[in-house]
Amino acid sequence: MFIDIIAVLAITLKLNPYLLLVPMTLSTSLAFMFPVATPPNAIAFSFNRITVKDMALAGIMMNVIGFLFVAGYVWVLGPALLKIDKDVFPDWANLNNSCVLSSVNDLCA
Repeated sequence: MFIDIIAVLAITLKLNPYLLLVPMTLSTSLAFMFPVATPPNAIAFSFNRITVKDMALAGIMMNVIGFLFVAGYVWVLGPALLKIDKDVFPDWANLNNSCVLSSVNDLCA
């Protein structure tokens, strides 16, 4: 759901979309807040010793720390390891010069 929003945001800010999309996508696996987020959460919750509120309070900090770690990793090590160039806005992301928005296929060559 957020990929479309973040992609348009990156294009509007003239950032390489990978700089925002990769951390967001990797951070989706850091769901620690609720019992249904991961199997270990469900097992811990099934013993009825913790509440959803307890899990949410502990999980929100883990989610924030995890997101900051992943985003920092991509921004610092992304150019070297993932071949993401921070300073270059890729041609494929430039919608003004792209045929993605064009309804006339004859104009796209």
